[in-house]
Amino acid sequence: MQTTKTRENNKSRISALLPNFLLDEIDKVSQTKKVAKSYIIERALQDWFLKKLDSDTKELAKISFDDLPSEKNWNLIQSKI
Repeated sequence: MQTTKTRENNKSRISALLPNFLLDEIDKVSQTKKVAKSYIIERALQDWFLKKLDSDTKELAKISFDDLPSEKNWNLIQSKI
């Protein structure tokens, strides 16, 4: 993946190989909604990233820290290492 960073807009230019069916759909949406193809891809990536953050947050919330040793026991463990 090739990136070119620009400071003024804090974005990177990338090159990607996308399947033709996806490009056809992007073209259709671009023409009907009168928006740039890059905008469609940018929004899709933002939506994917937000969904991933939400999923990761839910996974982290499931972690229980009840099985950690007490501070006193942890100090004993650390002194033996």
